[in-house]
Amino acid sequence: PICERGCLRTGYDTTTGDEDGMTTNTIGQVEPFQQGVDDWEQYTERLEQYFIANGIEGDNKKLAVFLTVVGAKTYALLSNLVAPSKPASKTYAELKEVLQTHLKPKPLIIAERFKFHQRKQGEGESVPQYMAELRKL
Repeated sequence: PICERGCLRTGYDTTTGDEDGMTTNTIGQVEPFQQGVDDWEQYTERLEQYFIANGIEGDNKKLAVFLTVVGAKTYALLSNLVAPSKPASKTYAELKEVLQTHLKPKPLIIAERFKFHQRKQGEGESVPQYMAELRKL
């Protein structure tokens, strides 16, 4: 079953046939990555947990699942980033690093310091909330 965002629904009793005729239940749900909405590091952390929960081991299997669930837009982005190669010709780790470099470039230290020093405590913002926001910077 497919959800409205194109994700593979696996949070309930879905069974898929294996090559040996056995059926397996999958645990969890991985939705397509949405650039500008989702955080790439958090997405990959969730995907790694999905791999662990479902016993997905080996680079080829991880690569196949990753390319299947990442979504059409992210797949197209990957295709452009690794051209003229195809994403399936790379390893899971290589593709993860390519997207990490593209989506989360190393920040400029001087710009980050400026943002930190410009952050002021807002009216009605508690000290713990202010501290949490500072930590994000």
